[in-house]
Amino acid sequence: MNGKRPLKVLLVTLFRKELKWQAGLGVIKYGLSLSKNIKKYGDFDFEDAAIFDFRGFLYLLRVGLSSIVRRKFDVIHFTEPTSVLFWTWIRTKKRIVNVHDYVPFNLGAGEMKKYSAQGFFVKPFETLLRPFFGFWAYLFIKAGMNLSDKIICISDETLKNLVKFGGVYKNKCVVVPPIVEPIPIHKKQSKKTIIGHASSYALNKNVGVLLSAFEKVGDPNLELHLYGSHFPYRITDKRIKYFGFVDEKTLEKAYNSFSVFILPSIWEGFGLPIIEAKSCKVPVVVYAKGEIPKAVKKDTIGFSDEKDLVEIIKSRAWSKINLEKAYKDSLLYGPEKIVNQLKSVYTDGI
Repeated sequence: MNGKRPLKVLLVTLFRKELKWQAGLGVIKYGLSLSKNIKKYGDFDFEDAAIFDFRGFLYLLRVGLSSIVRRKFDVIHFTEPTSVLFWTWIRTKKRIVNVHDYVPFNLGAGEMKKYSAQGFFVKPFETLLRPFFGFWAYLFIKAGMNLSDKIICISDETLKNLVKFGGVYKNKCVVVPPIVEPIPIHKKQSKKTIIGHASSYALNKNVGVLLSAFEKVGDPNLELHLYGSHFPYRITDKRIKYFGFVDEKTLEKAYNSFSVFILPSIWEGFGLPIIEAKSCKVPVVVYAKGEIPKAVKKDTIGFSDEKDLVEIIKSRAWSKINLEKAYKDSLLYGPEKIVNQLKSVYTDGI
């Protein structure tokens, strides 16, 4: 900037708040967290608008129409690529977009439909939207990236795969991980060993292997506590407890009650719950072959298959994890640190 006035930034998110029917979608949580923490730590002129919010939608229309005469914002930051397509007509000096997941580019359209549509929406929306996922992934995401000046990837792996599978130029990309707000530590003691899991239960979360492995360990001192919307499985073991969608305060208490957090995902764009668990000094077990960023999988234990997971649960192998090292991993994603990284991206070239 020329020093005469502060940088003006508009953040375009999807929703104003997390709702039960779309809980567990990282892109929505990302936008909410970013908005809150930029307001707190950003030293520039900042506004935000949610597309699926009536006031936010009207505000974007006003901004777009007024930009025909005079540009209001130096930077418009979209938290996911498809939004860019509909608001690219708003004039700005710099258009930035987040890409959270490279999976649409290295899976076939059929696999994308199979994994991403299942569990993301309540019926009947799931049935109506499933046929469009392949089209959406290959056309809308790529078009949104092409129309942007800079692409923020949430991990090194996302960047590498966008270049390899998405045909994106490397110099157009920058890696800025998501904000992970630390979970306050106030441990709740229990006579039971509590295995915890929280997700959206889409098929890529691979929760079936966790349920099956747990049931094969007949230890009465074990309990499996599950959080999040769209749970598609039938529970037959009374040691398995499903709590559904809960607010952030309740989830904070849940993390503090866990003896271990297990995330068996086949892939994650980032793996936010892993870092949240680390910030609460809860040991983490992940699927060793899962496509999860290496920096996120650091200081966890990996299982290779269901049989291996059974043995890890039986032996409580997570006790070998250095929780202090894992906790330090989580500090890399603190709100103020990430907001400062974003500011560097915003101001570069302006």
